[in-house]
Amino acid sequence: MCNRLFSRSSIAALGLVFLAALAAGSATAAVTYQVTIDTSSVSGTAGNLDFQFNPGNASSQAATVTLSNFNGGGGVVTGPPQVSGNVTGTLPGNLVFANNPSALNEYFQPFTYGSQISFTVTLMGPAIDSPDGLATAGSTFGVGLYDNSFLIPQPILTNQGAGSGFAGQIDINLNGSTTATAFPNANNGPSVVTFTLGSPYFVRYASNLNLGDSVIDITNTGASSTTALPIQNGNLCVNVYAFSPDEQLVSCCSCLLTPDGLVSLSVKNDLISNTLTPGMPTSIVVKLLASNGGTAFSSCNAGTVGTGTNLLASGLAAWGTTLHALPGNAAYGVSETPFVAATLSGAELARITTLCSLIQSNGSGYGICKVCRLGGQGASKQ
Repeated sequence: MCNRLFSRSSIAALGLVFLAALAAGSATAAVTYQVTIDTSSVSGTAGNLDFQFNPGNASSQAATVTLSNFNGGGGVVTGPPQVSGNVTGTLPGNLVFANNPSALNEYFQPFTYGSQISFTVTLMGPAIDSPDGLATAGSTFGVGLYDNSFLIPQPILTNQGAGSGFAGQIDINLNGSTTATAFPNANNGPSVVTFTLGSPYFVRYASNLNLGDSVIDITNTGASSTTALPIQNGNLCVNVYAFSPDEQLVSCCSCLLTPDGLVSLSVKNDLISNTLTPGMPTSIVVKLLASNGGTAFSSCNAGTVGTGTNLLASGLAAWGTTLHALPGNAAYGVSETPFVAATLSGAELARITTLCSLIQSNGSGYGICKVCRLGGQGASKQ
């Protein structure tokens, strides 16, 4: 039977060390979309995926697109891609596009379709964060679905066959804003593409836990909801990962959160009261990851995010408190700030979910934090 000391040494022996680098701020803005594509109508058939990121003309300001967290929903990459222009990476890993004005920037991937495709799109660069007012055209990221015609593959599941062939696209506008367009399907019915604006990944710290508690308040903004009545959909799983300062995942857990709901966690009582390793850290890093929630708590699992139906989602907002020493005296005060939206890499997602899965299977119950409680909390002094 495992105990906490054994679990700690086993994880150390396996070399599962989380490397975290937190920046105090950044001068570069980023816009993130979660993209899902319903391919159930062509599941099991061979075709091609097309991704492009191109400027409107030579005056378009520089920008990049990173496609990450690709999940084929049972689909399979079946051959080498055709790549042109300024594109790096290979699916199912990350792809990075730059809007090179002198060439078509395209990644065309042979693919056998599954039931659903999902991925994250992150747009960055001067065109987003510092529009110069000189450009006369923006840039466009597009995704297209194609059949497997021998000579010339044809667009499917979109009414844009005579145009771009895209099923959906994201435009960077001249003022730095973005516009996502999901085109109707081939029969001019509802689009198979869904764009959701916002990051699924948030980070914050809590310190001086030896002196008092910190609390986390979390809500579901409804950004992933598509049905209002009679029963609103868009439930989220809030996946929580608590790291000690020496980079060990000390606890993880999940809770189900409905749109407009409010839940909370006590850092001391919920996150570090049942740690994987002995002792209670006096400061931690807390990472929150939103994924699609079902109608039952059992649909949430912090160890499987990004797989199956437990896919990344948007609509999470969170705030946290921590204790800080007040200047000029020995007293401590409470500060409350929002969690910071962060860019989630494929490697980071794989690391935190793998570590959590190991805790679930090998921790003998240790390292599983408590579930969220209904309602908000305020910090209390011990």
